Amino acid sequence: RAAAMFWCCCADAPGGKAAVITAHQSLTTDEVLAAEKSSESVAPLPSFFAVIVKSSPDTPMGIHIDLSDARTLHVCGLRANAATPALSYNAIAPAEQRLCAGDYITVVNGIRGNAAAMAESLKANARVEMEVRRPIVFTRDVQRRRGERMGLDLNYSEKGTSLVVTAVPRGGAIHRCAPDIVPGDRIISVSGNSGTPVQLLELLKSLEEMQLEISRCFSDSAAGAAP
Repeated sequence: RAAAMFWCCCADAPGGKAAVITAHQSLTTDEVLAAEKSSESVAPLPSFFAVIVKSSPDTPMGIHIDLSDARTLHVCGLRANAATPALSYNAIAPAEQRLCAGDYITVVNGIRGNAAAMAESLKANARVEMEVRRPIVFTRDVQRRRGERMGLDLNYSEKGTSLVVTAVPRGGAIHRCAPDIVPGDRIISVSGNSGTPVQLLELLKSLEEMQLEISRCFSDSAAGAAP
């Protein structure tokens, strides 16, 4: 199985401009970090729209994104040591609408459901309008019986931070112990251990008892909520 795409919009480049609807402001790195620190206690919204205006289409956004579920852009992290467009946006956006690691970008400039096309639009346009959805994070305990298979089909990006569930076949430990895990969910840690996708895979293979930490893209419907 080939690993899925990973997109890094973090190459060195002059800081871009950020916009919340029509507000524009250029900021220093110290201002960006100070604004982020001031919002640590503010609860984020479950979903919101963000508008970011870059200084030019080829200005790197400053977001590490994982495309391995093929439908959304999973935010693995934001570059923290430069005034990138993403960090400049965070510095002037309302505290509860700031981009965070773990978020899901579900729409980019009207494109939805096609991660590759969304990533290309994110990279190629100076004005980027995004719908961002927060993750629902929950845990499930799994105990694998002797000789029992885990029963998970997975995909991942080699530079990502999670494993994407693509199927949960019947007859495995996951279907028996945690039947509410569904395709599109992401495994972000195993028994408290986060790491690279390869490290998470090794833990899944080696442990018989484990606790899976799952990230699920927030949905407006009741079906999207964690059980």
